[in-house]
Amino acid sequence: MRRSLHLGTTEDRGFRFDPILFGRRVIERLQQGESSVVSEHESLLTPHQQRIFANERFLAAETVRDRYVVEGGVYVYLDPSLKEALGVVREMQRADPEARKRFARSPQAYIREALGDWIDEPALETLFIKTEQYSERVVDIGLWEPPVLPWIKRTPNDWLPERFGVQIGDQYVTLEQEDLAPLRAALEAAITRGEPSVTFNDAAIPASRQTLDALSALVGEVTPPRLDKNEKPEPSEPTKKRVLIVGENFEQIDFSRRLKPRGSGDEFTAPIAVRPTLKPHQETGLRWLQTCWVKGYPGVLLADDMGLGKTLQALAFLSWVGSVVNREEGQRRSPFLIVAPTGLLANWSAEHDRHLFAPGLGDVCRAYGRHLSAIRISRTRDVDTGSPALDHQRMCEADWILTTYETLRDYHMSFAAIPISCVVFDEMQKVKNPGSLNTRAAKTVNADFAVGPCQLKQLQREIRPALTVGNPGNLRIRCNHS
Repeated sequence: MRRSLHLGTTEDRGFRFDPILFGRRVIERLQQGESSVVSEHESLLTPHQQRIFANERFLAAETVRDRYVVEGGVYVYLDPSLKEALGVVREMQRADPEARKRFARSPQAYIREALGDWIDEPALETLFIKTEQYSERVVDIGLWEPPVLPWIKRTPNDWLPERFGVQIGDQYVTLEQEDLAPLRAALEAAITRGEPSVTFNDAAIPASRQTLDALSALVGEVTPPRLDKNEKPEPSEPTKKRVLIVGENFEQIDFSRRLKPRGSGDEFTAPIAVRPTLKPHQETGLRWLQTCWVKGYPGVLLADDMGLGKTLQALAFLSWVGSVVNREEGQRRSPFLIVAPTGLLANWSAEHDRHLFAPGLGDVCRAYGRHLSAIRISRTRDVDTGSPALDHQRMCEADWILTTYETLRDYHMSFAAIPISCVVFDEMQKVKNPGSLNTRAAKTVNADFAVGPCQLKQLQREIRPALTVGNPGNLRIRCNHS
């Protein structure tokens, strides 16, 4: 028996880690080189049994036992080396928040130091199984704090001075030239005293190095995305939400993906599952999507005027990817994920049934509205507890998942733990604001490829300016015109 750690957060802002046990079949598969990582849903216990073992049995005792009764007829027996290692885990579960965070980042090092010569290095390495839980962009788990970004906005009249300031989440705090020096001094003093913020013009400005950097960068040309007259700004998110921390790429490149070619790319044709004959511009768009996928790009933006069939192109592309992956890799692909505004979910379902022959993309998991009750394993949301609250196994076994931006935001730890073949962010201007939790959640999706269908006017007015903040690079854009 081997184990891994499942991460979450606690009320004191620290890490929570629960042991996950794996059986011999998973171990043998790893030893035979059939795979390098496994998914948490392959654990020895069912999700229900895992919750009982981790939350009730393992935490109930001060010391680790040789055996546990999980439920009627289900027992867990620990070999001596695993028992000693889990003893270190149990001790660290009672440590202070900073110690728990350090342990979660490098559990082998802590166990090696705690057990000393009692356990040899090869045995220690085999005690832990690497699970594929989050993408490489996810670097931590913590409480949601809106990022602080500099902004400059030129007024239309030359005789008026520029307006500038800092953006805290979705709130813009306007500053004057004479405010910069005293505000920097007040922030530096607050940081020295350990105070969390400085009040300025009735706004609480975070006392952090990020805020000081934002003030220093005001000489730059970062312009905040402008809203439509009829568009309302996203409401401020409560500060107590628990979220995954990602590489933002605001001031430096924290995360970047290299090109990694996929497949042979010798069949750039519409898949046989597509019902209608594609129009010439749709065929061109599909071939462009296929080319970007084969060349190894991490994502694309597909922009066109309304009514030119970007949904059809996206569905045709997903159907093609499914056939290519199944044929070339010889194994079941990970699911597709389609994220859309609530009002467009019915349209995606209807377009899928109208444009693709049965079974289409395959088994669908509807993760929104009343359908959530069928896949919830907890009554709380991910952002409330810092732990996944949706059925991981059900979502992994689906061929495609349909959800909303709001559901992705509230349950992003559940979604981030699922390897995704391709994600489609419909109406991608919903995640253009770098200071919103919607955008943060979208960045946590562990997808091999991303498609962003959007209207051409939205690309020109909103999305393209937003790409100057937090773009990981290697993004390709195609525009169709009627």
